[in-house]
Amino acid sequence: MDQATVSNILRTLQTKIIDGQKQLTAVRAQMQAQERERRRNELTLKEIESLPDDVATYKSVGKMFLQVDQTVVVKDLKKSIEQSIDTSKGLEKKQKYVERELSDCSTSLRDIMHHGRDR
Repeated sequence: MDQATVSNILRTLQTKIIDGQKQLTAVRAQMQAQERERRRNELTLKEIESLPDDVATYKSVGKMFLQVDQTVVVKDLKKSIEQSIDTSKGLEKKQKYVERELSDCSTSLRDIMHHGRDR
């Protein structure tokens, strides 16, 4: 390979590595946010389930609160927890994919660098 081709390939790999690192950082941040959301919902659910059935519960709707049955609040929290778990699973898959792509690019970059030194 000539010098221009190698230079172009190196630049492309470096760009892919930088983009991959940015994606990995973003995915990890999203995973942490989902985990916080899930834990908060689980704690809220635990507290609401410990309340007597006759205690009034309210749901936030925009800038106001509506009084709703505890069963509705519990159902909504359980649904939100399940959604957080599903989203986390999807983000884990995305993280593994990005890590694999990043590893492949790093390996290719190392191979090219070693190949260039051998000359």
